[in-house]
Amino acid sequence: MAYGVRTVIDLRDPRELERLPYPFAPSDLPNVVIRNVPLISVAEWEAIKDPARMREGYVLTAKLSLPNIVMALRAVGAAPPGVVVVHCHEGRERTGIVAALLLALAGVDDESIGADWTLSAPETMEPAWIIDVLQHMRRERGSVEEYLVAGGLTPAEISALRSRLLAV
Repeated sequence: MAYGVRTVIDLRDPRELERLPYPFAPSDLPNVVIRNVPLISVAEWEAIKDPARMREGYVLTAKLSLPNIVMALRAVGAAPPGVVVVHCHEGRERTGIVAALLLALAGVDDESIGADWTLSAPETMEPAWIIDVLQHMRRERGSVEEYLVAGGLTPAEISALRSRLLAV
């Protein structure tokens, strides 16, 4: 591929894939690994049916889908050398959470993460919505890293992610 894409990580739920399948066959991308790693847990899908829970925003994902977040980050870290594309349906909420966590692990400050995230839809997105996720993790465990470790990501996996993200 022209941009060196070697891995695509799709954060959508299998039901979404059924409704909106890829417009291409795997044979169309012979050197690209495509992995489906749903970010939203069954518990979160149930919780978001309740309008009161929806007010928790993206922090709800951190609370109810941490094992799924860990699987997504693990998939990025385990991807073969080359560009990794992470996406969901629109590329803002689920993809935004994964991107924010990767940026935080790479040492990017919250203000920059929030500003970057709002570029996806500046007319509708507030930086605080994504920063709240990072702050929740820090309140619960002291740091984003420790929150992810509590969810099952190992320190070695975090180190490997950092190395991949910061490689020049």
